[in-house]
Amino acid sequence: MPCRPIVHWSAGAIAGQKEGVAARDKLRDGVEDALLSLGTGFYQIPGNSELRETVTYRRVAAAGILRRIAAPGLPVIFLFAAEDRNLLQTRPTRP
Repeated sequence: MPCRPIVHWSAGAIAGQKEGVAARDKLRDGVEDALLSLGTGFYQIPGNSELRETVTYRRVAAAGILRRIAAPGLPVIFLFAAEDRNLLQTRPTRP
């Protein structure tokens, strides 16, 4: 294998880093969209008048509300993503 100059290797590392950052940003945007969709759904449920009042009268900061949605929402998003990619293992069923 021919020896390659360090410039070649560093250029590849920089390109890989840029791809990783782009992928992370895309993932973050997707998670943010999913959390906003969940929050909107929770807000629209007729029985969630307390949530609507909290948002309307700003009793809790927006970041606090997002954290409250993210706590149960992120594991659900993770499971949906894993299921979509067929990464969940199932036990064989017995006849």
